[in-house]
Amino acid sequence: MPMILESQTARELAAKSHEARRRNKELRELAEREPQPEPQVAPNPLADILTRTREHIEALDSQMEDCVDPKDWDCLTRSREREWRIFAHLSNLPGPGNLKPSSKPNQQRPRTIEPTSMPTPQPAQDNAPQGSVAQAKGVPGDGG
Repeated sequence: MPMILESQTARELAAKSHEARRRNKELRELAEREPQPEPQVAPNPLADILTRTREHIEALDSQMEDCVDPKDWDCLTRSREREWRIFAHLSNLPGPGNLKPSSKPNQQRPRTIEPTSMPTPQPAQDNAPQGSVAQAKGVPGDGG
């Protein structure tokens, strides 16, 4: 049943609307006066792992500076290589020969190979006199 708008109903609805606008204005002013809380940043576990991996690499570098034994040097270099691979993977560093993840492929280079039309071979115009190959070469005996 539709509501019939009479003068009394219109006054009631206008009073409600006015009260709601006044309340919203007060709430906005109250929110502006209160200091905004700092947004909580979630701890990044990847950053902790990267920091520890970087520290391990630096520790291995310092041990390699003091190393004298070739066998120990070999073990330290292998350990450093493993740590570097972990660090590169977690940092999204491109490997050798790879494009960077953020770079886009060159748009000038076509992505697909389109067949090109090749000219059809035309039969060669032979101006040589009719006869056998032996006659053309001048081989004696086949001249007839």
